[in-house]
Amino acid sequence: MSKIGFKTLNQERAKFASKKIQAVKDGKLTFKNKKGQEKRADKKKFATYAKRLPALIITNGLLPTLAFLASKDDSRAVYETLVEWLVKTGFLHKPETINDPYKAINEVAGMDASKLRAITTEALAFADWLKRLSEAYLSDEEGDGQES
Repeated sequence: MSKIGFKTLNQERAKFASKKIQAVKDGKLTFKNKKGQEKRADKKKFATYAKRLPALIITNGLLPTLAFLASKDDSRAVYETLVEWLVKTGFLHKPETINDPYKAINEVAGMDASKLRAITTEALAFADWLKRLSEAYLSDEEGDGQES
């Protein structure tokens, strides 16, 4: 029996987000801080920003959300995870944007309105998976007492 090689985009989002969450959980996800130094993602901080990501995109838009996430070392791992997904799916075309927020923000800022809507829709769909999986696998054992 042969394997079916076709997966939906939603399955691919879930798989990519799951790998990143597992890497955070295992202490293996690294990111570059604002000084360019390689750091390990903090489980609690990653979960906090991942859970807020969909609301940030809806409330502020993609461009301000990227700028906000890139501006703080605490949220930089979530920034890199989101931008890496957008590069992987072809919404962003320059792989160096993963570690260079200036280039990512400039690329998004230069998009026409229809492309901006498309990339924002994709970012939001991915953010939902990152949030769900963070809640499932990175939350405190006792629970954080919050409903979503």
